[in-house]
Amino acid sequence: KVIGVVGIGQDITDARAKRDAEMKQRAAEAATAAQATISAHVYHEIRNVVGSVLALADRAMEAVDLALIEDDDELGLKELPARVQELTDHQRLVCQHAVDTLNDMLDVAKMENGTYTPKHEVIDLGDLCRKASALQSPRMRASVNLELNVPSPDSLYVISDSVLLLQYLSNLLSNAAKFTASGGVILVCSVREAGPNWLEVTLGVSDSGPGIPPDAQRHVLRAFTTGDALPQEDRIGGTKSTGIGLRLADLIAHTIAEPSMKPHQDGSVVTMPEGTLSENSLGLFGPGNKSTGLRIESPLNTNHENHVPNGGPGTFIYFQNALQRAPKDAIARHRANPSGESPQEIDFGAYTYELKFKGTMKVLAIDDQRTMRQMVAMIYQKIALEYPGVTIDCYTALSGEQALRMCKKHRFHVVTMDQQMSSEYCRSLMEEITNSERPIGVIPEFVRFGPDKIMNARNRQAYFKQDKWIQDIQPGDGSLLGHEAILKIRQQFQDENLPPVLIFNLTGNLLEADRLMFLEVGSSGMLPKPTKLEDFLNLMKKNMGLYINQGMFQLSENRVLMDAGTENELHIGTRYLREVENSEAVAVERQKLVGPWAGGATQRSAGAPHPTKQQQSNAVGDHS
Repeated sequence: KVIGVVGIGQDITDARAKRDAEMKQRAAEAATAAQATISAHVYHEIRNVVGSVLALADRAMEAVDLALIEDDDELGLKELPARVQELTDHQRLVCQHAVDTLNDMLDVAKMENGTYTPKHEVIDLGDLCRKASALQSPRMRASVNLELNVPSPDSLYVISDSVLLLQYLSNLLSNAAKFTASGGVILVCSVREAGPNWLEVTLGVSDSGPGIPPDAQRHVLRAFTTGDALPQEDRIGGTKSTGIGLRLADLIAHTIAEPSMKPHQDGSVVTMPEGTLSENSLGLFGPGNKSTGLRIESPLNTNHENHVPNGGPGTFIYFQNALQRAPKDAIARHRANPSGESPQEIDFGAYTYELKFKGTMKVLAIDDQRTMRQMVAMIYQKIALEYPGVTIDCYTALSGEQALRMCKKHRFHVVTMDQQMSSEYCRSLMEEITNSERPIGVIPEFVRFGPDKIMNARNRQAYFKQDKWIQDIQPGDGSLLGHEAILKIRQQFQDENLPPVLIFNLTGNLLEADRLMFLEVGSSGMLPKPTKLEDFLNLMKKNMGLYINQGMFQLSENRVLMDAGTENELHIGTRYLREVENSEAVAVERQKLVGPWAGGATQRSAGAPHPTKQQQSNAVGDHS
């Protein structure tokens, strides 16, 4: 019989709180360590490139000095152009490697945090494989044979992201080129049916390199890791491997997977839901083939269908995903315009547009780095050559505050805005100007570009040689961020009832949150940094219809204009009515292939700040 109960209790609240705090601290330390690792690799890459560029600049100066003192029948001066060309070519290669590496790192970051949305476009798989082969074949050694086991051109079309797929194949081929000293490399693309509108696509690269041991196969898919068998010649010089290529290829394989097959939080395995593909698609993929990421098979025995002879154990790296088969009408449009670079940009509505500038375009480039200001100026210089009917007056500013003052003084059609600007740079430049003597003569307020290529180059060089003297720098300049300056410019234009202006953000790190932030304050679109002529023209062409709807552009009959009917009138292009047989089908196709992932400006960025709740309420009342 129980005569009593004795209990002993202990309050573990503090112990549990302490344990939770320790776990959070460990997680924070791990995150900090990971961030430090990424930062270290980024700094390492930048340091290597800057060091290489400085060394090459010293060599170029040395070549000039030697040429000037070599008086053997002026042989030195005759050889100077070839020497300088060789050094600048090497310099360009090193800088391009840095840009490619940083772009890869940014792509990895966007894919890892889920902010990269792939495009949906028609792709000729056979043609894409041949493009990747042509890009990477020069990297193969003379003793390595590159073969294609892919569909013939114009025989297999899918819906996916061509840029991502090309990057994916380029990374795999580049990896194979580094590791394969003899034998061969095979680019493999095979397909089989996976339902009425789906194909199971196996896309990868097989090589006769030294292979990857099974216990190292997960390791090589991590960022900033490389195999021990990397050839020695790839470990030296300004373009050595960063170990990010296979990681990016793995992320691309996940990203382009069919949307309903996205990976779980662990980033590796998915379960294909019922109804996504045909009932027999799971059987085709097999229960062990549900990963949408990169797969590695190594070593390859001689019976393997992708074994490459006359080399080492070999490796086959590939993905096996379901891709949507392209509809026949979409294939027909692709065949009619395979490059996608037609001067007439289809808006999937009732009109097509042709970009053709005429008149005087006034532009403003805002950046605290002179190199970046020159880069933007060279874009406009190229536009003036490509469109002989336009003259471009290019102004520059160092800060958002200076841009605000200039927009009050001048009428600009296009403004490019950097995001990060430096108040310290503005202060130091003010001191430098104060303590220096202004050059004698007239210093132009802007640089003008026209149809004369030589004159354009001379004008640009002369302008940027003295441009600090025409900058209206004031105390406090450089404090505004780019998006803050855009908001103030839009507000200023609205308050003073000024004509609308296109404002493009120029940024090297465009995550989804940044894109939304820029559009909220009235950005007309985003350009990558460094940017190219094609980036600028494509952004303009893609959004001409949108800019008309926003009131940024005006229409006079079929002409697309800015400042129509004024002394500042600028001809942007021409709008054509196109025949549409089935508008419903066009609308469906537009949703299927061009959806919200197309990027660029949105209807919200209509040239004014995002409306307040009161403004929205008033707008609703007006419409009613």
